[in-house]
Amino acid sequence: MRKQLLITGLCCGLALVPTRAVLAQTTNQTDHQRIEALEARVAALEQRLSMPPVTSASASHQAAVAPAPQAPAQVLPAAVAAAAPTAGDWSQLHQGMDPREVTAQIGPPDHKQVRPMSEIWFYPDNRQLSFDNNGRLDSWSKP
Repeated sequence: MRKQLLITGLCCGLALVPTRAVLAQTTNQTDHQRIEALEARVAALEQRLSMPPVTSASASHQAAVAPAPQAPAQVLPAAVAAAAPTAGDWSQLHQGMDPREVTAQIGPPDHKQVRPMSEIWFYPDNRQLSFDNNGRLDSWSKP
């Protein structure tokens, strides 16, 4: 009786081996699909932040070496900075404006600082404004 149980157990165990291999292969495929979906989401977010996309090979290298660098601030020519908007232009700002509306109202900034959840524009005379993570005007300093 013991011998029969042992043989039955071995047969059942051998029958499970291919099932485990199929399960492992399915898990690997699922993991691969999840990784591809996450890479697509990261690329979309980086595009929203105007950062160059990170490839999967360089992403693993960057993660092992150092944190990803922030996007450099944009610096505009001195001629653009010299044409600073007047204080009256700033009075027409309101929350929720998009960057094109802001630029049309007060002109381009001297430079920009892109952060993970916001973007800050700097103007002459220590004036600045910030956009939220949806790209909408959130706050500004009064001239």
